[in-house]
Amino acid sequence: MARKQKTVSLQVPLPVSPHPLVARRIRKEMRDWEAARKSGSGFYGSCATDTGRRMLHLHDAILKQGEARGFETGRAIEQRSEYGFCIRGEDICWRVDEKHRREKALAAIYGSKSPDHLPDGILTVRYFVAYGPDHLLEDRPDAPLIARVGEILDGMDAIAAQAAVITAEHRLEELRERENAAREARYWKIVDGEEERWKLLRHVSGNSFEAARLRKTVSRIRKRLSDAGIDTPRLKAWLAWAENRIARHDVFSGSAEEIYDRLIARPQPEEDDEDGELL
Repeated sequence: MARKQKTVSLQVPLPVSPHPLVARRIRKEMRDWEAARKSGSGFYGSCATDTGRRMLHLHDAILKQGEARGFETGRAIEQRSEYGFCIRGEDICWRVDEKHRREKALAAIYGSKSPDHLPDGILTVRYFVAYGPDHLLEDRPDAPLIARVGEILDGMDAIAAQAAVITAEHRLEELRERENAAREARYWKIVDGEEERWKLLRHVSGNSFEAARLRKTVSRIRKRLSDAGIDTPRLKAWLAWAENRIARHDVFSGSAEEIYDRLIARPQPEEDDEDGELL
């Protein structure tokens, strides 16, 4: 059998015509509250307490007045935040909590075994950027947060301006790093291309000297076999193959155009940058 819940008299009404984000939260909490009533379980949402409803009013005022300033409503960027704005291109988030007092005398009133975590009804708002420190404001007897929404929004705008400067510096640093990386890549491309061209020239030079040596060898073979009276089709075929293979090995066996195409016309590394230096 479900237990009958204790009826709590609430003095603070829910926001009238709340911001869509607050309205969505209220609808969800009211559904959860009704389900808790039916099951006899406890419900601890914002709608169930006067302090929680004050939190909803504060969220509602921040959202409405912030959008009136031109702040774009964004999403919370961290689990510890509830709502967020996009201000000056920066994600600014905030959360509203109830302050807790450390008075053992209140433990008996609340029936708490942990007097270090007793609520005192004072609201705090904490706003922050993803990579910056938190900024905290709290209710004062003469100035509750609901009357200081302008101050809260001014603070958000100020940290957004600071964050925008930091973001610009980060982007500039990233741009410099990309430029340096591209410059280094270009340098090594030039160096590697120069080495490739040098290796090709040495390779062609070595082949040319080897081709000359091989031609002398083939000439001696032809003369030795000719002097011995050997003149067969198989010999002629072998000599033709040897001469052709040596010619393919020697760049100077081709025409001037072929030499140009093989050594000069192929893509060459850039030798100079705009300052006339190899970089």
